[in-house]
Amino acid sequence: MTSVLDLQEVTTRYGELAGIDRITLTVPEAACFPILGDNGAGKSTLLETIAGLSRPASGRILFNGRDITRLGAEDRGRLGIGIALEGRRLFSDLTVIENLRAAVLLLPRADRPSAIESAYEIFPQLRARSRQTAGTLSGGEQQMLALVRVLIRQPRLLLLDEPSLGLAPWLAKAILQRVWELTARRVTVIVAEPNTSVLPQTELTGCLLYRGKVVDVAPVPYLLSLDSAAIQTKLQLRPIDE
Repeated sequence: MTSVLDLQEVTTRYGELAGIDRITLTVPEAACFPILGDNGAGKSTLLETIAGLSRPASGRILFNGRDITRLGAEDRGRLGIGIALEGRRLFSDLTVIENLRAAVLLLPRADRPSAIESAYEIFPQLRARSRQTAGTLSGGEQQMLALVRVLIRQPRLLLLDEPSLGLAPWLAKAILQRVWELTARRVTVIVAEPNTSVLPQTELTGCLLYRGKVVDVAPVPYLLSLDSAAIQTKLQLRPIDE
């Protein structure tokens, strides 16, 4: 299976503290790949490092075989990496259509109308809200808008940081189901989501982090079955930590 993303011994630090520590990870193309772990495990740091928002202290990051370790976030975005950060980060005083127009400014002018139309096709509810300010949308509609502002640039790798935050579980699951469907277009989705009940599928292969380290890459149900003793045992057995 072709990999879209390869991390090789990647460490990102905040001062003396390692947010992620010697992460080695391969993510296949057109996959839905959950990142699991408790608060403080390093999930957000991992996504921000992949997106170029945090610079690694060491290691290499390969995207479609190209070394992007030293590229900034804008350059990675042009290559096809998009991130929807925790908290949605919308222009709350602008309307839905104005938020979408701002999102397509980096696209060629001729491509912008069709890109906005494609956003409405993903979440048709937003079309009826196009003249409504983003700050007055429901939580679910705000999450939809935050997602399509990233998707509108047609990323090949989509990074989602806790997309269920503040949403009813049924609504979060419905929204993620639409995102999951993008894999049919060869889009890879990496989602950091502590609430695994909202994942559209339970047999997905994902990654479990603990204090910035990879515990294991395995099917989600198996990762959820690991207790603290099993996690410690796995970390002690990893050659990287010897």
